[in-house]
Amino acid sequence: MTTLAFCNQKGGSTKTATTVGLTSALSEAGKRVLVVDLDPQANSTTGMGLDPDAVEYGANDVLAETVTLDAAVTPASADWPGVSLLAGHRLLANRESDAAMDIHYRLRNALAEAQGEWEHILVDTSPFVGRLMANGLAAAQRVVIPTDATADGARGVESIIESVSMARRSFNEGLEIAAIVIGRRERAGEQDFRENELRGRYEALVAKTVIPKRAAVADAHGLAVPIHQLKGKGPLAISSAYRDLALELELL
Repeated sequence: MTTLAFCNQKGGSTKTATTVGLTSALSEAGKRVLVVDLDPQANSTTGMGLDPDAVEYGANDVLAETVTLDAAVTPASADWPGVSLLAGHRLLANRESDAAMDIHYRLRNALAEAQGEWEHILVDTSPFVGRLMANGLAAAQRVVIPTDATADGARGVESIIESVSMARRSFNEGLEIAAIVIGRRERAGEQDFRENELRGRYEALVAKTVIPKRAAVADAHGLAVPIHQLKGKGPLAISSAYRDLALELELL
């Protein structure tokens, strides 16, 4: 079982899009996947067809230790075969002020006790550097850093790498960076420059697979369906890219 945390401290970094896009590729391939939504905005949850307010239990309840992970996990909508979800909710923001000594380890502990037979666990973390992100970093074996090819994106990558290094020193010695993934990529001179800058600085850490910018990403999210279910050149380009990324990350 592989546990990946998707992290970036910059908002709009394609973090959730990358989590959901990879889940689409894994679902299409018949993999059994658990998505853990640790973002109070709960965009992964809504993108997989669930209303955070309609889910009885979710990630907040697990981190508050009021229910077990097995009790809180729910299937994603029928459009997402093989995918289960630990739903996000705005109340997750309350966990940032949780002063419990073991708060950083609660997701890791819950996963260790769970009975689910998942092949992959994908954790969509909060963009805020705090207890929610720390839970994702403590539970994960590897970190995926999604970013766009902008100056702000490059600064966000630098910041999250520092956070990963701190997590490795403090509470997860074996944590590794799986890849820096460039998403929402346009054909523009500035983005060419920023991609080359990222590759020059981080070399092999930057994934070969680049996710292009297509309206199909927003369309699939709005419909709460896997992107591979949509027809047309745009969805095909995106779904193919996420399949390639899944292969590159050795998830397929």
